[in-house]
Amino acid sequence: MIERGRVPHALLFVGPEGIGKRTVALAFLQALNCAVSPGEGCDRCPSCIKLSRLSHPDLLFVSSEGATVKVDQIREVMRGLTMRPLEARWRGVIVDGAEQMTLEAANAFLKTLEEPPPRTVLILLARKAEELPPTVVSRCQLLRFFPLRDEEVREVLRMQGVGDPAAAAFAEGSPGRALRMDIDALKTLRKEVEDFLAAGDVLSALELAEHFSRDRDGAKHLLGVLLSFLKEELWVKADEGLLDLLWEIQRVRRSLDDNANVRLSLERSLLEVLRYR
Repeated sequence: MIERGRVPHALLFVGPEGIGKRTVALAFLQALNCAVSPGEGCDRCPSCIKLSRLSHPDLLFVSSEGATVKVDQIREVMRGLTMRPLEARWRGVIVDGAEQMTLEAANAFLKTLEEPPPRTVLILLARKAEELPPTVVSRCQLLRFFPLRDEEVREVLRMQGVGDPAAAAFAEGSPGRALRMDIDALKTLRKEVEDFLAAGDVLSALELAEHFSRDRDGAKHLLGVLLSFLKEELWVKADEGLLDLLWEIQRVRRSLDDNANVRLSLERSLLEVLRYR
């Protein structure tokens, strides 16, 4: 877009949490404004540094206050856009968690999305386009972000110099999620799954499901660990029934993102494992 000189006035980045949407949004604004490496960004000049720290005077950054992005926050952005830029060639607005905008906030933003001031880029970050009003989506150029492969997540962790590469297997393709993981907790979780598989009875399945029934993220990590065991088993024993089981547990795990009942989801998955074994 930058090379062709066709920078859209409004972009919508959609994809899982922690996948790198905000990182790319900031890098895009750096590339637009960098004096050292125009079109790429150097990450070292004052403009790039200020953008990476969210302290640039011509960056308007909005995220949720509590559970929502409120109309007053959007109106504050609109007031800010009436001022002349102080430093930037391209002014940027980033709305992080755009799906959390109230309907009033989204409606207030429509005219600005359609006709922002010159040399202004509006970037909305959201999990799913379907969670935003169609009137907002239609005014933006949509870019989808997809989960990374495990080896790509490990490479990001290595470049960051933090985190444990083992976390990549449970990060669902999200480097941000991997960086926030508690590795000791994952090791404890692995031991719990080992104990469940060794016991191999219905009572242990129900107890494990009850233990994680109020912890949605923990339940997803539990299923991730379970999947890692089953994948190891698949390497040893190529079996169509085991492959079907893997797909089913992966489906249940993803359903937890859509507010599926945690306890029932876990019970179903753990009992399916027992039935197969």
